[in-house]
Amino acid sequence: MAFLERLTAELGSAKNTINSYRRDLELFEDVLKEKISNLDKIKADPIGQRSSKLSQNKQKETDTLKELRDLQLLFEDDLKKEEICNLKKKAKNNSLEAIRVSSEFVREFMALSPKKNKKKEAAYKNTKENVANPNTMRRRLSVLRHYFRFMVSEKLIENDPTKHIYFPRRGSRRPKYLKEPEIKKLIEAARPTLKSSFREVRLYTLVEILYATGLRVSELVGLPIAALERDLSIVTLKGKGGKERIVPLGDPARDAIEIWRDKRKHFIKNSHSIWLFPNDKSEKDEHLPRYVFAYELNKLAEDCLKKKVSPHFLRHSFATHLLANNADLRTIQELLGHTDISTTQIYTHILEERLKKTVQNFHPMAKDSI
Repeated sequence: MAFLERLTAELGSAKNTINSYRRDLELFEDVLKEKISNLDKIKADPIGQRSSKLSQNKQKETDTLKELRDLQLLFEDDLKKEEICNLKKKAKNNSLEAIRVSSEFVREFMALSPKKNKKKEAAYKNTKENVANPNTMRRRLSVLRHYFRFMVSEKLIENDPTKHIYFPRRGSRRPKYLKEPEIKKLIEAARPTLKSSFREVRLYTLVEILYATGLRVSELVGLPIAALERDLSIVTLKGKGGKERIVPLGDPARDAIEIWRDKRKHFIKNSHSIWLFPNDKSEKDEHLPRYVFAYELNKLAEDCLKKKVSPHFLRHSFATHLLANNADLRTIQELLGHTDISTTQIYTHILEERLKKTVQNFHPMAKDSI
């Protein structure tokens, strides 16, 4: 898809971002096809025509179908020259009906919530009780806005149908994290012995680095050896959008890396791999897939904590514990690689709790009211 190629070439978007965009665009296209198919069935069925509200205005029904089919063309990979010319001619006419229909469908798509049926295929439903959460809606709108702006720049449409659709407010869900005793218990359970296997040492090192640095899981498993200073004091890496940042390493993480490097050279097929955590099951020089680490970490957590834990839990734990120990929000923003401070503000629940405790401890009339 030309749009995704442009994201990669011009904006330097990360691979995971590209994959996320691709999934949302493919889902949009699938839902659009289903919508067109359902309208076609209603139109072709005499009983459906009499009972459907759509048939109350046949011309409107026909126009809606026509505009949705034109919208569908914008998502085709191999458009014929004739189809491109027709779309460009239509764009010049600046059809208000086309904008209306497209905008309505985008709003409908944004609110769709996936529900798994018995065959484990995604079935999509949109009711008051079952709508996508605000963060999903924001992501979908962002993807489609970028896509339609690209279509405008290619002169395939005159106006962006998402232009007057506003982003919903962010969800207020608090980040999931582990408490400090839980982190200690997890690390102790992962700590290797002389009899530990190659994978056990690798898991321990991954856990230590992740909690010590708060890296994203893709940044962690994709760490090149060159990202580490000789004395292992800092990690230099490129995060989202190619943004470079420096994160210091503590003693436990440095010790873990030393143990891992000694173990690594005896077990890796490609001893000259550029990756700190190479994929031991691949003949090519590839890094460890993130799903492998996610699976091993969750298994470890279920054994020692009796709960499910994802790598992002440790990233959230890193930030939460720093804030709880009086680190300032700007420093945490830099360490996490957040472009916007508002992203880091999800951790301010710690500040709220601290303020409550301060008032409760020192205000003479607060003990009974808080």
